[in-house]
Amino acid sequence: MSPTDAFDAATLSTYAWAFGQGVLVDLTPCVYPLIPITVAVFGAKGVSRGRALFLASSYVLGMATLYTTLGIVVALSGGQFGAWLGEPVVVLPIVGILLALAASMFGAFELQLPASVQTRLNAVGGTGPVGAFLMGLVSGFISAPCTGPVLLSLLAVIAKGAAEGDSLAYGASLLFTYALG
Repeated sequence: MSPTDAFDAATLSTYAWAFGQGVLVDLTPCVYPLIPITVAVFGAKGVSRGRALFLASSYVLGMATLYTTLGIVVALSGGQFGAWLGEPVVVLPIVGILLALAASMFGAFELQLPASVQTRLNAVGGTGPVGAFLMGLVSGFISAPCTGPVLLSLLAVIAKGAAEGDSLAYGASLLFTYALG
């Protein structure tokens, strides 16, 4: 096996891993609240299968756009992203937020967005492919608490690759593949 073949196999396995992680993240509890949203957008009565597939594709493309943009930002930062994650000034607030979210999930208190933010988020969307795309963008943020650990591991892989000279397209396409999962 030549070094090029080994690299291609490693790259292909990385993409397969990213896609698989995207599929597994779909089974986490943070994604469950999105089920009624997706059913409302794609499963509306009177919508043909072709139209539902088109809307579902727009929805997935919205989430993929969000994650691809994040991949580009991390790839552009190169090794800086990994260096930031090694700083206590960055890690400790993240730990605090995750602990607060965990306490909220165990019923210690209830977290709610302010009413003005909820109103704006409710206004996002609408009918058609643009509405489905915008709902995909918003859904990417909503599912972030459960996707965070997997997303951080992918971002670390991208940052390491960028520091070693991988292209910007590699980071973008890896997170695009994750979002497709």
